[in-house]
Amino acid sequence: MKKLLATILSVSLLLSASFASPSAEACETEPSRSVEFILMDDSVIVFGDYAYRLREDNTSEVAAYLGHDSFVRIPDEFDGHEVTSIGEDAFEKCYDITEIVFPETLQQIYANAFSGCCYIEELNLPESLHYIGDGAFSGCTFMSVTIPKNVIYIGNGAFMSCINIKEFIVAPENKNYVSVDGCIFDDRMRELVEYPSGKIGGYTVPDGIQKIGEYAFFETYHLWYINFPDSLTCIDRFAFSYCRDLRQVYIPDSVTEIKRGAFGGCSNLAKVRLSKNLKEIEETIFYETDVDNLIIPDGVTSIKEFSFNYCFLLYSIYIPESVTYIESDAFFNSRHVTFYGIENSYAQSYAESHNIPFVAIENYPSEPEDLLNTPDTPEPEILYGDINGDGLINTADAIEILRIAAGFQGYTDEQKIIADVNADNAVNTLDAIAVLRFVSGYRDDGILITE
Repeated sequence: MKKLLATILSVSLLLSASFASPSAEACETEPSRSVEFILMDDSVIVFGDYAYRLREDNTSEVAAYLGHDSFVRIPDEFDGHEVTSIGEDAFEKCYDITEIVFPETLQQIYANAFSGCCYIEELNLPESLHYIGDGAFSGCTFMSVTIPKNVIYIGNGAFMSCINIKEFIVAPENKNYVSVDGCIFDDRMRELVEYPSGKIGGYTVPDGIQKIGEYAFFETYHLWYINFPDSLTCIDRFAFSYCRDLRQVYIPDSVTEIKRGAFGGCSNLAKVRLSKNLKEIEETIFYETDVDNLIIPDGVTSIKEFSFNYCFLLYSIYIPESVTYIESDAFFNSRHVTFYGIENSYAQSYAESHNIPFVAIENYPSEPEDLLNTPDTPEPEILYGDINGDGLINTADAIEILRIAAGFQGYTDEQKIIADVNADNAVNTLDAIAVLRFVSGYRDDGILITE
């Protein structure tokens, strides 16, 4: 008991100290801003807390923010030059900012401009805006985003890793994008552009969608299943990377392209059925997944580098005669894999030259019954008390519970549910104490943590 009390006291002292981030996943605080590099540009002019540069049309662009205020109102002009754009990396990882107001003159926000600004609690974009660059708000923690009516371009991964976003709303007057069920689509409903990473549960992609955009579901940690329509033809780069609750995927035969890293880092993905019309297995497509066996469709000609790296549970893979090239590191550190294929095929020669067991079979294998359709994956069991989502319950989780109880911002609704370990519909010190008792070896009735 003394040890438990000492641990509680230590946690309380830690809580009163300065914390770097609202949650372990939402904010990385290494100083990687590009301010010094930006200031080396001779065209940059310092104006108070800002550095700006003139554009060809005599308007100005914010090149960098130099201040440390929590509330920031970006000026509408510098030295008489109207502010129309915010440059690449201009506010990158400005951790002090919690609220920001944009000028009504703003038209463009360029790549990574606010990447990692993980304390901005609300985003109100001006109606004058028409361009949002790649990764412009990646890693931010606001919970909803409204896309103004004049936006004509949303870059790849503009809101990736925004793990608190529950919905996107597109202004009804916008002629280039629409929002349906909280997702952003192009105006013709052919491409799913952005999915809100903070949503919990499964998702069925609407009929008619032909493409899943780059980074569309990136780090949607609690995507439990995904159903694709027969209209789908392309899954773009990193579309589902690090969707760690995704357990199985059925890819319809309409799909002809699955691009680099599409499912990489989906650490619980075990069952995959591939389209029969694929021609290549791209780089890092199933990197660090739990895929245990896989049939490469007949017609695939190549398997690119790192496709199956660190797939520790990959035990069997069928490689057809159509495959005539496999990168040397395609199966790096997938140490338990056995190749199945046609005798004297390229797959056999590759396996033998890379010390991979090979089993010759005569016929193309049949698909497992459980992958012939797309059942909704059951909701995964919630591990109450595991606030940081690392699969463990320890003092770090108790600290996070105390932070939630103290009113710290940046936690998702699911994290707050998981923090209520004693099921009393409140998050308070009793939940933190329950976690610490569990860590110390005590087992209490009435709490939701299980072995």
